[in-house]
Amino acid sequence: MIERVRALLLRRFFERRILPLAASVEPEPAGPGDVPSYYVPRTRAPLGPADLRIPFRDRREIAASLDAHWAHTPLRGLGSAIVRLSRAFGGVRAKERVSSFIYEMF
Repeated sequence: MIERVRALLLRRFFERRILPLAASVEPEPAGPGDVPSYYVPRTRAPLGPADLRIPFRDRREIAASLDAHWAHTPLRGLGSAIVRLSRAFGGVRAKERVSSFIYEMF
């Protein structure tokens, strides 16, 4: 369980950074609409774990990379904000057992 201070930090981050983003995006129509199918045949193999490993030296590089990637989007500055928030969660350990309400889909 996340203690009260961390829960407050997460709530504040969500309310100040994430909710405004959600309010600025128009939802896509639910259902197929004019699209005959949402299926898209893949032209390359799915990404594997090695494709997702990026060798950053420190948090500043992570923040700079995310900020550069999101510079001209509504997510501008969110990389630095996430990295700042992550400092409060350095000692958090993952649970050994995952909740039955969480699942993975492949």
